[in-house]
Amino acid sequence: MSFLEPDLARATTSWHEAQVRIQKARLPSTRSRDNIKAELQRAASEQPPPRLSDVARHLNYVKLDRPYRVDAKLCRRIASNYQKTLQPPGIKAWDKRFRSPQQMQRALEESLQQDNPRSPYHVSIDLGFVGDEPLRRKFPTLCRAIQAKIDNYNASRIEAMGRALAAALIEDPPPSLTEMCSRLGYCRPVVLRGHSSELCDQLVERRRVHRVREIEKLRSELHQFSLDVPAISLEHACRRVGFSRQQLLRLCPEECAAIVAHHDRESRETAQRKVQELYSEACQIVARLHAEGKLPSVKRINALLGRDLSRSWSERAAAIRAAKAELSSAPPDSARPSPKDLGAGSR
Repeated sequence: MSFLEPDLARATTSWHEAQVRIQKARLPSTRSRDNIKAELQRAASEQPPPRLSDVARHLNYVKLDRPYRVDAKLCRRIASNYQKTLQPPGIKAWDKRFRSPQQMQRALEESLQQDNPRSPYHVSIDLGFVGDEPLRRKFPTLCRAIQAKIDNYNASRIEAMGRALAAALIEDPPPSLTEMCSRLGYCRPVVLRGHSSELCDQLVERRRVHRVREIEKLRSELHQFSLDVPAISLEHACRRVGFSRQQLLRLCPEECAAIVAHHDRESRETAQRKVQELYSEACQIVARLHAEGKLPSVKRINALLGRDLSRSWSERAAAIRAAKAELSSAPPDSARPSPKDLGAGSR
């Protein structure tokens, strides 16, 4: 037998012959259609009736799709036989009375006595029913009374919701819809909008106007900070207004930039003024030491300089060098080095 025969007719003959040999050598499968149907017929007459899922698991199936495709009627018969074993004798499938009529009536009466009664459906679920049809069929008057009381309770809650929203409109600051949900005991604002959409829109608009007004007040306060003397940093401004840096930058970017620029400008001016004072003090010390006939050394001048002027050694050294250079060259006052040059020298 050759599978790589160049002649198509001979190759086809070889493939058919191989297929026949494979079919004869194949073992019978337990998942064949005949075997599945035989297993279903055996389960349909078995006592006690098995579950259909157990039959499918016995055939190595996880789901019930394949057994239903083989024979749907047998599958439904197996499922029905098993369901009948779960029902007490003499009880119809559509009327599963797990409780006595007295118990059902007592449960409905207890629900009716509550301020916020439980619906007949939830009472039925507590009693073991799938739906509320058995209770509504046997006790229609009680079920209607419970439903009427539930409707009245819901109407009173909706009326109270409207009053609360109307009162919130005159609050200052106006609360958010989420806060109103917390007050009234609702989970989400969509519940408020479902019953009082106009009041909710008015509350949202008042809150928006209030927010705009508060932002304008914040901007005015920050603008005043940008003019204060001495200047304050942006972090200090954040602590005074009670907002974080990110919030201020998002709400008032221009005012924040003005505060930072004002603070930087005053910091530079203060540093320049200290350099000038340090230079003047160094010149006076050098002149005094020279008049006393003492050598104006760096160590001696540095010891006489005040610590309040500057603690930076580079600035103090630059001021001492400039003062000694002025004494040695005795330049006119107009040629005295400027504080800006001293600052550059210190750097």
